[in-house]
Amino acid sequence: QTALKAARELGHDVLVLIDCDHSYPTKHIPEVLSKMAGTGADMVVGCRPFENVAFSHRLVNIFHTGSINRLYGSAYHDINSGLRAIRVERFEGLLTASGFDIEAQISCAAAREGMKVEEVPCGYVQRLGESKIRAWDTWIILKRIWSERKPAV
Repeated sequence: QTALKAARELGHDVLVLIDCDHSYPTKHIPEVLSKMAGTGADMVVGCRPFENVAFSHRLVNIFHTGSINRLYGSAYHDINSGLRAIRVERFEGLLTASGFDIEAQISCAAAREGMKVEEVPCGYVQRLGESKIRAWDTWIILKRIWSERKPAV
């Protein structure tokens, strides 16, 4: 939310988000931005090669991604990716998460609002340091996925 507000105040159209644990090589940022510029997408997500993701995290991501795809009719491959670019104006006022559920909320908002989403393959390596995500966060993310749905009319 802070980054989105700062991007707007600085007059930026696009905000790039990347995990700060060195697991996503920054060399993929130009590819993400190029895809966004070339397709007019509202969001571009860097999709990791799952063989490089810890088995437990891979299973959880499959569960989260499948849940969003089923509930929202989307076709995401990696909703927990920590590398993405978003169009500032499209996401203003839509994000409230302050924890590990932010990626899920961004993905849900894009699907719910009918935004154009593209994906690009990106590298992913073992993080520096220990993961801060815990088992309980899996349920917080799932709760976010369910709560972001539009109410039935």
